[in-house]
Amino acid sequence: MFLKSEGFASSLSDPTGRYTLQQFCGEAALPYGSAPVSLETFTQYALSFQQHLVPMVEEVLVTMLDRQSNRFELRLATGEEVRATRVVVATGLSHAAYIPSALAELPAELLSHSSNHHDLSKFKGRFVVVIGGGQSALEPAALLNEGQARVSLLIRRSSIE
Repeated sequence: MFLKSEGFASSLSDPTGRYTLQQFCGEAALPYGSAPVSLETFTQYALSFQQHLVPMVEEVLVTMLDRQSNRFELRLATGEEVRATRVVVATGLSHAAYIPSALAELPAELLSHSSNHHDLSKFKGRFVVVIGGGQSALEPAALLNEGQARVSLLIRRSSIE
């Protein structure tokens, strides 16, 4: 899988502007420039970025989020309560994968969500039906086609915007 954005537009923001994707790729001897940025490269960059700028990260489940008049109150799985004026919810897409109930009973060898695939080469020469008209369907359909799979794209609407 590849990022939708070009490498020059894929750096994370830091106050000094020193921890860019280009800088990371140079230090790690990874391709940067005209080649698309792979999800694997960007993930390595993001982890390196975090380790440089925010080395002390505590992973704790938020069990409650409540908005008060001018602040938020959060309860953590540890029992700790936190107050904040702003909250950013960044769940990623792993929790947003949707499979229609009519298809959910199909066996795993016949059905999967695009978020489960990082390498589509196993579909080379195979017939694959991709369902959906959003980015999580269109990008894999294009990559499957480039990887010599026979792809059919099914959407509900009469066109893709």
